[in-house]
Amino acid sequence: MKVNNTQNRLPIMAIFSLSIILLVNQVYAETLEPGMDKDVALNQLSSTKNKKENDNKFYIKFQHGQASETDFVNTTLLEFNKSPDSGPLTAISLGKKINDSLFGLPVDIIAYSSIQHFNENHLQADIYGITTSLKAYYDFLLFGNGIQTRVGLAGGLSYVSRIPKAEERDFARKGAESSKLNSHLEYSFDIPLGQFFNLKRHHSSIDEVYIGYTVWHRSTAFGLFGETSGGVNYQGIAIEVIY
Repeated sequence: MKVNNTQNRLPIMAIFSLSIILLVNQVYAETLEPGMDKDVALNQLSSTKNKKENDNKFYIKFQHGQASETDFVNTTLLEFNKSPDSGPLTAISLGKKINDSLFGLPVDIIAYSSIQHFNENHLQADIYGITTSLKAYYDFLLFGNGIQTRVGLAGGLSYVSRIPKAEERDFARKGAESSKLNSHLEYSFDIPLGQFFNLKRHHSSIDEVYIGYTVWHRSTAFGLFGETSGGVNYQGIAIEVIY
């Protein structure tokens, strides 16, 4: 996995992606109703629900992904190169909203604590890990066709009971070793099922359910947590329930 190139391109890719999302939203907002107030358009694009209703809710997230050797940035293009070493990761996270705006934009900030199980395909004992992170979510209407979509980007810390084989091999190529404590990144693209189904009819306590694509990543953050740059990605799906 070419982590050096990935990490050098990551800030540029993140800025580019956010710019495209904001441009699409602005174009579509102007087509909703001529002369519509900008704040009203952004509110319609972010969600049909009042986000304040979720302030006291819990965010429960289930993730399952496969170890991948694909560059972190290239995973946004759905590229996938399965790791010959480590198997799947399964995680459960509990989150709580701490803010619903960022620089004036309707961005939800969620604080998460998570535990993970790493299947090591019998190459070594399975691994357990914990993460703590902050994740920013931005809601928009995909391609202006009315499908509500959410993009998320998280950053935090990851600690594992031992180094995953896929991560270990990435560092071995450079004659270095990783660290049990590393930085954690995660991004996701998902859709709320509430736009298709009346969830409250089945369970009044469920506010929303999201399902989508996610990439779980841990690395040394330019060598800050280890001898050199390196890391591992897990590509898969996530289901999140706002309860």
